[in-house]
Amino acid sequence: MDDVTVSQPGESITVIALHGEHDLGTASEMAVLLDDAISSSNLVVVDVTSAQFIDSSFLHNLVKAHRGAQNARIALRAANGDCPDRSQSPGDQRASGGVGVREHEGRSLGESDRLT
Repeated sequence: MDDVTVSQPGESITVIALHGEHDLGTASEMAVLLDDAISSSNLVVVDVTSAQFIDSSFLHNLVKAHRGAQNARIALRAANGDCPDRSQSPGDQRASGGVGVREHEGRSLGESDRLT
């Protein structure tokens, strides 16, 4: 797939970075890619930061992959954007670089948190 970059930045870690558009036309390839990553890694990160468009077929694949990862006891994380600069007010946060981690109830999401 031209609109996907797959890297392995560490042992048993796979990062799938999406670029461009992902819809029904890429859904079957994306499903295979996610399944392969889950079967060969302990941590899979799906980074949609550079994706220009994703539709419900991609989200469906992500939910299916999440369920498969849970059954296999594999961590699956979705990333969207840079980490906000915590020194700024919530309405004036700037990107500080790196893959983002969203906050939930005032705390950063960690290893024990899962997609739901």
